[in-house]
Amino acid sequence: MNLRTLADILIRSVSGGENGIDNKYAPEYVETLIPALRNDAIILDYYGGRTRAASRRLDYALYQTMDIAVNEVSNNTSDFVTFTLPRTIGVGRLVDGLVYVGQVDESIEFSRMLNRSDISMARTRGLLNGDNIAYIWSQGNLEVYGNNALSEIQVKGIFSDPTQVSGFNIETDDYPVSDSLVNLMTDLFKVQMNVNIQKPADISLDGKETLPTR
Repeated sequence: MNLRTLADILIRSVSGGENGIDNKYAPEYVETLIPALRNDAIILDYYGGRTRAASRRLDYALYQTMDIAVNEVSNNTSDFVTFTLPRTIGVGRLVDGLVYVGQVDESIEFSRMLNRSDISMARTRGLLNGDNIAYIWSQGNLEVYGNNALSEIQVKGIFSDPTQVSGFNIETDDYPVSDSLVNLMTDLFKVQMNVNIQKPADISLDGKETLPTR
């Protein structure tokens, strides 16, 4: 299903199965909520909850693959090259959405390191000399060490906003979700909409929120 179909499913779940043009849930607005709902549903599925067992896995249907061109930097004297990457999901301290960074067509995978100290240690051990390539994530970019001649890399991952992945077509491409995740997103959406609908109106003259009387 594409993004529009997913938004329609969510709207119908809180509107008695109807999604007419006069519906108070604007499709465009619901579409803006979907990335956050998806991220919350992924975390809930992974870690579980009071009534849900933890899956401890990330469904293959969530992943997208993209090829990224190197950032153009004139007179680059750095010991690395950078590639701008859309933000990936954060499931936990040791789990995020990146599953592959490397040569195009998944021919050679680069080593992942946490920071520049790891890079320095790798160099001390004689690595990153052309035969080995490593990367770190820094301020929205992948810094790739070991081959400054790279012009393109391939990345596979779960991105926070799938529509930001290059080449993604909102109208025709399937939105990266599984059936079970759609069910979770629907439950979360119902809760979110109920909170908004049931929030009492501010009727005080001082502009402060008025709590309902018992």
